[in-house]
Amino acid sequence: MEALVTYNPKPIKQGADWALTFKVKDANGQPISLSGYTGTCQLRERPGSPVLASPTVTITPATGTVVLSLAASVTLTLPAVSLVGDCFITTGTVTPCLWQGKIRVSPRVTQ
Repeated sequence: MEALVTYNPKPIKQGADWALTFKVKDANGQPISLSGYTGTCQLRERPGSPVLASPTVTITPATGTVVLSLAASVTLTLPAVSLVGDCFITTGTVTPCLWQGKIRVSPRVTQ
């Protein structure tokens, strides 16, 4: 499965729930079954620096949908900087990188 997407999504707003959704499809635009897949994702200030957040990875196998999400309580703790991240999905010995990119954390104004 060749599924890598390099995508710089909308910013994460400190103190707000955040989600990023991917639909994994074949060359004909049909959903790829993700039955048996698990996922992992990490966000850091730069590769090799401490993990600042590990978004929850929710996979809906039949539709080929993968959702990365962070609760408001987690985004509130993130620094207002640009982060790098990636997401891997795994089944057996197959581990494609689904997403890699940069994501900006937008500061919370309302206290």
